[in-house]
Amino acid sequence: MRKWTWIALAIVAALLGAASWVYAQYRQAMAPAAQAPLDAKQAERATRFMESMERGAFDDAHAMFDARAKAALPPDKLGEVWNTLPKQLGGPGRRGPARGIAVGGTPLVAFRIEYPMMPIEARIGFDADGAIHTFRMVPAAPQPAAPPPPDAPYAEIDFEVDGLPGTLALPRGEGPFPTVVLVHGSGPLDRDETIGPNKPFRDLARGLAARGIAALRYDKRTFARPKDFAGDFTVDLETVDDAVAAIAALRADRAIDPARVYLVGHSLGAMMAPRIAARAEGLAGVVLLAAPARPLVDVVPEQVRYLAALEDGMSDAEQAQIALIDAQAAATRALGDTDPPRDSLLLGLPAAYWRDLAGYDPVAVQRKSTLPLLVLQGGRDYQVTPAADFARWQAAFDGDERAELVLFPPLNHLFIAGEGPPGPGDYLRAGTVDAAVGDHIAGWIGRVSAP
Repeated sequence: MRKWTWIALAIVAALLGAASWVYAQYRQAMAPAAQAPLDAKQAERATRFMESMERGAFDDAHAMFDARAKAALPPDKLGEVWNTLPKQLGGPGRRGPARGIAVGGTPLVAFRIEYPMMPIEARIGFDADGAIHTFRMVPAAPQPAAPPPPDAPYAEIDFEVDGLPGTLALPRGEGPFPTVVLVHGSGPLDRDETIGPNKPFRDLARGLAARGIAALRYDKRTFARPKDFAGDFTVDLETVDDAVAAIAALRADRAIDPARVYLVGHSLGAMMAPRIAARAEGLAGVVLLAAPARPLVDVVPEQVRYLAALEDGMSDAEQAQIALIDAQAAATRALGDTDPPRDSLLLGLPAAYWRDLAGYDPVAVQRKSTLPLLVLQGGRDYQVTPAADFARWQAAFDGDERAELVLFPPLNHLFIAGEGPPGPGDYLRAGTVDAAVGDHIAGWIGRVSAP
């Protein structure tokens, strides 16, 4: 691709269900990897391949491919992908040692490459004759957040949610404390909602804990237990059920005030927050961060066109991929009782998923709730936009005393400040969630929970 490598688009994909024309490659590349024995001969061949890439000897590297890989990645395309990485990721990368992994039962040789902005993992697979049949560069598995400093006004403790590992940031001192549970966007996200070098949920949780509000973040089921999604599944399995379980677990903990547990949803988590709130017992209020107000089947094609318009000109291949996305969106909207092939539907998600979302209107569901509501929106968000999404929340809750809505003009989809036209590159630059976001959430909780 001329505009962005598929690696940058894969990071964007994690935010709202992979709104890009490379979603099929993204899903395949981001398949979960397990540790596996390292074959010495394959490790030696993979190392020679990587050394050829690093020397710029792309013809030599290409010669190590099998016939299908040679046709898919000619030397010039191989060089284009490789040479784009340091431009997008802040400079040259440092390659670590070879290690063995398995993806979907297929043994691969993997190398972690540390670029200044984020680490990448090279995955290389061989056929029985020793030729390379797989070469992928994917975002490396996120590293756990460094522990908070010893003098932090809070501590972090392990907290499990229905088998999912999590972290509870707990203020020091006597409780019980008001608490938020953080609910992720789409994709296989860890408890910090790691996107590139950024960890927005870590930032929010620690910022709120420093302000006297406990915060729970947990690994999303698609990240911690991908095997649960081998067959049909719904958005309830992906997001809703675990959030409801998290709220119940917090309310049962003696360190937590059961009357002051709040839901903070981001992106898809914000879209599903009204449904979560309707099913959870004892919730005190709802905070929506970058909340879609429209169906995903409408949002995704819009994002594709935005990305395509970032630079002038569009190749025939890109136009064909956009046409494919449009066709998948049309098939998804027309979904009946019979299950079509998954690859004919948007994002490759099963028909059960789209039926679960059919007719779901987060704004209408939230209008029926009596809970206090806070809606926060970044002005530089091109995925969930101020004009199309935030404006609908404003229109629905204008003059409603239960609701408070705030726009932060400099902030993007992750609520990190930036400049210029927003795009996938925003997510490759390290930043932290703007302190004003935590301040506003903490202040709102103080106001709505006051006697």
